Amino acid sequence: MMTQTEASHRYRWIPWCFLAGFGVVLIANGTLLYFATRQPVGLVIEKPYENGIAYNKILAAGRVQAKLGWGAQILASDFNAVEGRARFQLLVTDANGPLDAVVVQLTLTRPLEGNSLPTVSLPVEAGRAQVTLNGLRPGQWAARMVIRQGEAQAVIEQRMILK
Repeated sequence: MMTQTEASHRYRWIPWCFLAGFGVVLIANGTLLYFATRQPVGLVIEKPYENGIAYNKILAAGRVQAKLGWGAQILASDFNAVEGRARFQLLVTDANGPLDAVVVQLTLTRPLEGNSLPTVSLPVEAGRAQVTLNGLRPGQWAARMVIRQGEAQAVIEQRMILK
């Protein structure tokens, strides 16, 4: 049988385990605090307030565009990879059907590379416009179509893959 003093010596290490656990937590928190105070503040852009105001203007333009109800779709055909040429047909509509007497500015961009073809202005008649473009390669392209009629305008973007 153990005496009282032997039993108290046997469990004397238990409080030290608690202290060691708290020490590990304090060291981890200190390490995180050190690295958090040594890094940049996380400001992603210069003048965030001004950019936020500009973004509000973009949202307002989007609401105006939604009220117009204009839509556009671009279709590619007759793609020749060797010559780098394709024929594009644009279909422009509003809530009532094909849109007439508008001008579309078409810009094709390689989204992964950032290369763009020169912007082409196309008159739309009976909701349709056609153009043949050169300098194309197979792969993904982003079409940015800016539709204008007088002061009103809509910007529509569509991605497509040329094969």
